[in-house]
Amino acid sequence: SVEGYKEGAMPVGIPMYWGVNKGKDEAVVKASKDFIDWLYTSDEGKTAVLEDFKFIPAYDGYDTTKISDPLSKEIYEYAKAGNTINWVFMGYPTDWGQNMLGADIQQYVEGSLSWEQLVENAKMSWAEARQ
Repeated sequence: SVEGYKEGAMPVGIPMYWGVNKGKDEAVVKASKDFIDWLYTSDEGKTAVLEDFKFIPAYDGYDTTKISDPLSKEIYEYAKAGNTINWVFMGYPTDWGQNMLGADIQQYVEGSLSWEQLVENAKMSWAEARQ
């Protein structure tokens, strides 16, 4: 058994986040923080988060019935029920994941690469990437 695995649970994680560069001019830092506060607290910002960005809200105060993306709705329900497990995101170099493994997965999906060859290529390219 794999540590952290839970039958029927949805792997969930946060792929990206907002950040403010503290090295910028004080006015820029303040404007950046004000924008993020506006985005997550104002009615207009909340609408953008739910309907335009199609994000799953990370904070209270959202009308979660307005989550517009079907997959986001499903993930939200799993999270609300406490039926999620941690998502290991980008535990490997981006270049390897996109240009090597990702390219081979695409070939596998297209039918031009066998599963066995995909696994073998992944092992070889990973060993090379670690050099």
